[in-house]
Amino acid sequence: ELAMLAARRLSVLAGHFLRQAHVSAPARRIWNMKAAVAASGLHRHASNESRPLDCGEDAYFICTSPISVSAGVADGVGGWSESGVDPSKFSWGLMENCEKECGNAQVFVKAEDLLIAAYNNLVASRTIKAGSSTACLFTLDRTTGDLHTANLGDSGFFLVRNGDVIAQTYEQQFAFNAPYQLAILPPGITGFNVRPDRADKAVYTVQEGDVAILATDGFLDNIFGYELKHILGKCDAADVEGIATSLVKHANILSKSGTRISPFADRARQQGLRYIGGKPDDITVVVARFTSAVDDS
Repeated sequence: ELAMLAARRLSVLAGHFLRQAHVSAPARRIWNMKAAVAASGLHRHASNESRPLDCGEDAYFICTSPISVSAGVADGVGGWSESGVDPSKFSWGLMENCEKECGNAQVFVKAEDLLIAAYNNLVASRTIKAGSSTACLFTLDRTTGDLHTANLGDSGFFLVRNGDVIAQTYEQQFAFNAPYQLAILPPGITGFNVRPDRADKAVYTVQEGDVAILATDGFLDNIFGYELKHILGKCDAADVEGIATSLVKHANILSKSGTRISPFADRARQQGLRYIGGKPDDITVVVARFTSAVDDS
């Protein structure tokens, strides 16, 4: 009888543990992104009229697929206009190829691999004869919440959590005001050009409500980090359109100052150059907010 009682007790305990294990199994979650872009284009080209947003010589993309969400910005190098080349064609071509790669991918693609594939495809297409740009982008694995970033040049990325910037990229430059850039150079022409795998790379695990910001140097040259925090503090964290619009508005106003010591002026002075005021330029900002939900599929 004692043996039978012990067996029944073990059976009850086993059933309890099985039920407990079943109840506590975590539900599979899928990550989503709500994103918005705002821009203030300064440099005018005929091709601007056909773009979804007037970013001047900047460009951007936003992509959502069943596997990942991603976004990026690029800043076409304006010096090409002196040679009769529209700098925006390269930056838009690069971003459009990033969007295609994201949308067509059958597996998750890290940001750096997305940039490599997009650049190689742009070169292979032979649709761009000359041009160059910086690039900054992220890709988020919708099943793991891992956020991969890649930054080449002087555009930038910020990860904001509960109103605080907890991570950011830093500019890559050959020299002051000469950023790393991807390029297509005509025969006989030499210039700044680096491989896309030279981009700075990082990975983060997002939390509910995290906000990612991508910005071209027209924003970064005019807004200090403490000013970014101040602007964000006045915005609704869930209103990505409002955040993007506010950031571009503030940067645009400050870029026109003739007396301010802007981030660009501060760096110029560190190089022994006399510069005061903001730095007028194209300004493009993408703001994305990440949330998760139970996957019912």
